[in-house]
Amino acid sequence: MNVQLNDKVIVVTGSSRGIGAALIRRFADEKAKVVLNYCNSKDFAEEVSHYLENNNVEFLVYKADVSQENEVRGFYKAVKRKFGKIDILINNAGICKTSSVITTTEVNWDNVVNTNLKGAFLCTKYFAKDMIRQGKGKIINISSRYSDTGAMWQASYAVSKAGVTALTKTVAKELGEFDILVNSVCPGQINTGLEYLNEKGMDVMYEKEIKDYLQNVNYMDALLNFITYMCSDLFHSITGQVFFIDSRI
Repeated sequence: MNVQLNDKVIVVTGSSRGIGAALIRRFADEKAKVVLNYCNSKDFAEEVSHYLENNNVEFLVYKADVSQENEVRGFYKAVKRKFGKIDILINNAGICKTSSVITTTEVNWDNVVNTNLKGAFLCTKYFAKDMIRQGKGKIINISSRYSDTGAMWQASYAVSKAGVTALTKTVAKELGEFDILVNSVCPGQINTGLEYLNEKGMDVMYEKEIKDYLQNVNYMDALLNFITYMCSDLFHSITGQVFFIDSRI
């Protein structure tokens, strides 16, 4: 099976590290044109940029907080100026804050939900406009297995990802007539360095969960392979679906 991504313009939000950075590198290897987005991790973004430069990939790096509409609007305009089109949008930007429901602050709740869910909504709102004009496109939302199972000490994260699932199904219905495929991918536990593993103030009650997390097999390759396939022309006529990439049953 020969997966071709040549000349496809692929936008990946939150792509300076973790799953996003891995996707950017994979798409670059497949000769796609890539858009790297970051908010705070400038050093990581520069590291990925060096990889793209060394591989002669046409790319754009853009700093934007996806939870802020004015920044997403500027982000969209910059991509349009650079490439003239958007073939695939991957809503990957996400953060996680670890605390119990009763100790979660309103600020932390809002930060997580605004980045993970509102960010996916805003990017979809703007980038889908071009896909409608083109009469084709793909939107892939990166969710989490926790959107289905829930997650102790991560209520804001689980709730925001459940919202991403509902957003996926709704937008798929709205954009289907324009031949725009909208699907969601829910990874299992993948060691990506999410901030919640380094949150200050975590006490002994979290030790077992962290140990289990770090000892999990890294399924990054399986995830990258599946999303690469979804971005290719081999993946078609499938929309509104939620795919769990997870070895757990």
